[in-house]
Amino acid sequence: TSPIHAIKQMNPRQRSMLALKATRTQRHILLRDNSPQVLQNLLANPQIDSEEVLQIARSSHVVAPILQRIASDARWGGNQEILAIIARHPKTPSIFAARLMPNLRTSDLRMMAKMSSGLREMTRKAALREYMKRTGQRI
Repeated sequence: TSPIHAIKQMNPRQRSMLALKATRTQRHILLRDNSPQVLQNLLANPQIDSEEVLQIARSSHVVAPILQRIASDARWGGNQEILAIIARHPKTPSIFAARLMPNLRTSDLRMMAKMSSGLREMTRKAALREYMKRTGQRI
C-alpha cells in the first residue's frame, strides 16, 4: 500500500506516534494533518527541517501554542522567515506577535506596518512602533 493510504488508515494516536519518528515521505503526508498533537510531535521529530517547519507555520489549521513553540525553539527561533510568518499569522496572539518584533528584519516590519488587511491592528501597530524605533522615520 502507498504511504498516504497507510497513514490515512491510522487513528489519530497512531499518526501522532508516527510523527515522532517519521521519515521524510511520512512527514510530508503528516504535515497536512489537522491534529494539533500530530503537529506537536512532528516538531519533536529530530529530523524535521526548516522547510517543513515553515509549512507548519503557514498552515491554516495550526493553533497558537504550536506557533509559540516554533518561535521559542532554539532550532528555528533565529530563522527570520519563520518568525515573520508567525508574527503575521492570524492565529498568533497579538501580544506574542508584538514580542517577536525586535527579532524581525526591518523590511518585514515595514511591510507589516503597511498592511491594511490580513493583520490584526495591534500587531500592525507594534510593527510600526518597532520600525519607527529602528529607523526614526514614519512610513
